[in-house]
Amino acid sequence: MPVFKWMTWTILALAGMNVLVWMVEGDLVFLVGAVSATALAAVFHALDRIVDALEDIRDRLVPLEPVEQSAGYSEEEVLEPVRSLQEIQSDLDRLKNKAD
Repeated sequence: MPVFKWMTWTILALAGMNVLVWMVEGDLVFLVGAVSATALAAVFHALDRIVDALEDIRDRLVPLEPVEQSAGYSEEEVLEPVRSLQEIQSDLDRLKNKAD
C-alpha cells in the first residue's frame, strides 16, 4: 500500500530532522526522538512488505468455480412457488381443526 511507503519516508525524514536538531542543540531528547522515529519507520516498512506479500498471495489464488446444484434442479425450478398462499393457509386451518 502506498500509505505505508509514504508514512515510512515521512517518518524517516522527521528522524533525520531530529538528528540535525540534536547536533545543533545537543539535547538528548532529540536523539531519543530520532531513534524512536527510526524504529517506527522500520515497523511501517515491515507492514508495507507484509501487505505486499498478502496482495501477491491473493492475486495468485485461482478463483473458485461456481458449485453446481447436486439435485439437478435449475434455479428457476427451485425458486418457483409450488403452492399458493391460499392452499397453505387452508392446510394450516385443516391441521388446526384436526388438533382440536
